Amino acid sequence: MTLINPSQLLLPIQKIAKSDKVQHLSEEIKAEYIEELHKAIKSNEDHISNVADFLLNDCQNVEISEELKLKIFDQSTGNKAPFHNKKNNVADAAILFSAAEYLKKIDYWDLDDSAIFVSNNIVDFTDGKNDKVFHPDILAQLQGTSIQYERVLPGALKLSNKIILDIEEYHKQEAWLENNYFNCQTHYCTIGGGELGYGHLEYEIAVKSLRESFVDPRQMLLFDLPILPSKLKAIRIGKCYICGTTHFDCPICGEITCVEDKSLKFECTECAAKLEIRYDPETKLECLFIDDIEDEDSAEDSEE
Repeated sequence: MTLINPSQLLLPIQKIAKSDKVQHLSEEIKAEYIEELHKAIKSNEDHISNVADFLLNDCQNVEISEELKLKIFDQSTGNKAPFHNKKNNVADAAILFSAAEYLKKIDYWDLDDSAIFVSNNIVDFTDGKNDKVFHPDILAQLQGTSIQYERVLPGALKLSNKIILDIEEYHKQEAWLENNYFNCQTHYCTIGGGELGYGHLEYEIAVKSLRESFVDPRQMLLFDLPILPSKLKAIRIGKCYICGTTHFDCPICGEITCVEDKSLKFECTECAAKLEIRYDPETKLECLFIDDIEDEDSAEDSEE
């Protein structure tokens, strides 16, 4: 895009200007004006180029099927929206219905496949009463596809930001579920067809040493020493949704293990660490205790 005859742009000013001073001023204005026009043209060319590159290289090319062409034809001959006002809306209808057809082919229940149709033509695309939703004739063709209607682009962009936030929250939840998922470690829990029970490590539990429970911190007061709060390590814990068995990350080896009866001491199925889940009067919480107290027999053996 170029200026065909820039000298004609300021002819009215040149006709009015009579003195040399004004004539010189008009030449400066002309040069500045033409320079700004060239900048505007260059900016528009860049914008058009960027839009074309976006449409051709970054967007999904959706073909209009023969079946869809017939559907649009039936919609128009039946005077159904967006053709109920006798207007030729074939191009816009093709865009809308081809997008719906594409979303149906992929899994449109996925939040990533939400779409927004933007058109200020509320006369043809709405029922004239509610300009925020499609006309019932159009909704019947969309069949629940996740396409939302917006009149203007700013409203669509605002709606799009909300959809993006919903998608991000969805993926965060999905990632959390994946990272905290476990298969039931018991030998009898199955759903059917040989599939194991499952659950998620939804909570945290503090880990303490069993040795700590045999030491009264108040004894430190006999030597005028401060009572230092113990640093508690926390691990993930949860229950199988099928059998209700408690599962957690072993604080020793880090593998998921389970305990069917928390009232008893048990061993990690991976590293054989001795563990116990019980109420801790110091923290007033249920904690996982690691049995790190040596047995008398093993102590005597080490002395020999």
